[in-house]
Formats: sequence, C-alpha cells, structure tokens
Amino acid sequence: MKTLEEIYEEDPTQKIIDEGAGYAAEQSLKDGYWITYHDDEYPEFIVQEQPDGKRFLIDIEILYDANGVAYDSKIITIREIPALNK
Repeated sequence: MKTLEEIYEEDPTQKIIDEGAGYAAEQSLKDGYWITYHDDEYPEFIVQEQPDGKRFLIDIEILYDANGVAYDSKIITIREIPALNK
C-alpha cells in the first residue's frame, strides 16, 4: 500500500484536492453542518461528525421503489464514538 507522500509525489494534484476537501469539511463544521468521512479505525462504518465535536458511527440505508429505483435514504446511527482532540 502506498503512503500519502508517495501518492502526492506521483500526483501533486491529489494533495491539492485533499487539502481542499479538508478545508471544506472544517468550514462546514464551523457553519453548523455535520460532515461524514471514512476513518481507518472504523473501516466498516461511516463516521458522522457534528459541529459540537460529537462523532457517531452510521450506516446509510438506500430505499428503493418496486422498480428498483432509489428514491430516498435513511441514516442509521450505530453508536457514539470518542470525539477527536483538536
């Protein structure tokens, strides 16, 4: 598996994209919106972080109509996890 440094060396644009995504996530939290992301500590789940720092493991259920077309989704909270030290 490649390290981030190796990925960035091969594709400098990826570093710019990652930094921009990090900035957007920080701004969303500051503006009062929750964010979701993958955390290597919980690989089988999605992490939802609230503006107040609380974090939850979540799953997303996609709802389909009789024709198999997705029409909605539902967030299922699994459990709260420790907040990040920022």
